[in-house]
Amino acid sequence: MAAERFQEGSNPSFKISFGEWPGPEPVFGDIHVDLGSGNSPQHREKFSDLADLHGGSVRNAGDKLWADFSTQHDAKNFVRDSKVFLQMVLPDKEFEEVNTLVSEYGLKFQPLPLRNPVVSLVKETGEEKSFSYAAVGKNNNMALFESLEDSYDFKNWTELYELPLDKQREVVSGVRDFLNNPSNGLSVCVDTVKFPEWALGSLMNGDYSALSDDEISQIEKFQDAYKGSVFVPREEAPSFERTPVIGQAADSVSLDIINITTLSELRMQKQMADFRDVTDIELVVKDGHLYYDDNLDLHQSEIKALPDNLEVDGELDLHKTSINSLPAKLVVNGDLDLRETSIESIPEDLKVKGELTLPARRMGSKVSEQYVFSPDYLGRVYKRRDGYLDISRIKREWNDLTSNDFKADRFGLFFPLMQQYADFKRNYPNVVPLFNIGDGYETYQADAERVSKVLHIPVQESLNKLGSDGNAAKVITIPSQDFWISQLKVNRISFAVLEDASRAKSVDSSEDSDLSNGLGREQSQEQADEQHRGSGIRR
Repeated sequence: MAAERFQEGSNPSFKISFGEWPGPEPVFGDIHVDLGSGNSPQHREKFSDLADLHGGSVRNAGDKLWADFSTQHDAKNFVRDSKVFLQMVLPDKEFEEVNTLVSEYGLKFQPLPLRNPVVSLVKETGEEKSFSYAAVGKNNNMALFESLEDSYDFKNWTELYELPLDKQREVVSGVRDFLNNPSNGLSVCVDTVKFPEWALGSLMNGDYSALSDDEISQIEKFQDAYKGSVFVPREEAPSFERTPVIGQAADSVSLDIINITTLSELRMQKQMADFRDVTDIELVVKDGHLYYDDNLDLHQSEIKALPDNLEVDGELDLHKTSINSLPAKLVVNGDLDLRETSIESIPEDLKVKGELTLPARRMGSKVSEQYVFSPDYLGRVYKRRDGYLDISRIKREWNDLTSNDFKADRFGLFFPLMQQYADFKRNYPNVVPLFNIGDGYETYQADAERVSKVLHIPVQESLNKLGSDGNAAKVITIPSQDFWISQLKVNRISFAVLEDASRAKSVDSSEDSDLSNGLGREQSQEQADEQHRGSGIRR
């Protein structure tokens, strides 16, 4: 296959090939222009228009775009015009931020005000125009308008690339500045109708004295249909309209129906709509933020992101969802379950009142199934005065799981309470630690089985704790009544009642001399009280 280079550029290369088609499909013509890969939709559309103009066609082959022609002359003219076009448009990267913000707010094709009008010559006509509004369209293009009414009607508009490059940048910068301030107000024209002249005065000033009951009813029904909107009549002479929006045929004027809102309110409405489309769950606005007044069960749903500034007045279950980050200002007034999600970090402004279950973290060859912080178990450590978990402390401990310094020992301890159990067993392997949990005591693993044989209380497996094999830990819960503790003494089981790994609340030991000489030694009441006050442990 012969080939020649013609005014080679960076991307596309505009390499012209003759004869054999460099793709699998039969195509029009024997001369092909390499338009490269990674072209934007705007470029593809424009290349297609230019190819049609010069008797050719554009198509994809693999990851590249090609233009096909029957003569070399047509191909060269196409390349010439394409290079002129590329010099007329801004690079795609200059639109990235604007496109992202427009998508967040749901403002595609919505006219946006420019704080400072952009005055520019239009290339094709040489006419000077002053543009005050811009609507972001598809393919990194914008429609520019001189007046608000033209923007509402989408008429008399000029395409962005018809301006010189410096003026294009001025427009894009103006749109970007507007979108970057969420408090900016925006007038959104939801409809334009033909409104009868006889009812216009009553609509605008509320004077119904000259109207019949039926006419008043028609106006009120119209107002109810657009509750909260502003009505703006066009400055135009009335003209006869056969089917005005209310009443019979009559002289009418164009009436714009406007919603006055802010960018932050539009984002909230967009997020509410997106959330409803995926979950069929309706959120409401309460005190300026999104709110759901019950448990929110999204387990295994297709949700990929939560709305910003959301409060859930109950539990939030995100187990086995595709969510990989939490939104700003998320408040959960119950448990938050993040098991089997891809969340890598926790925002500082997260608020959780119940139990927080974090996803797995890999530690060498081991993987934790979950990592649980419960105010009921460790409220003294993880709960703040306002009732919410201490997220800063939790983040530090959770991040320790992936630090190079963290070493999983033979107890495989991936949870705060189980870490305390391991710390105790390393020092006192023959003593059973009893953790004071709620109205009873818990112990784990081999100790749970040992105590179960004596007290005849069944052992359970807890998914909130892991053993060294990565499976659920064995747990036994002992009632707090004196009878059960006395049975341990009768059966000569050494035990210590604990609220953390460093100190014992009370000790009964006949087997472990180290424990007896340390935590279990006799002491005066004053010494005991002082020790308990220092450790923060209840007596």
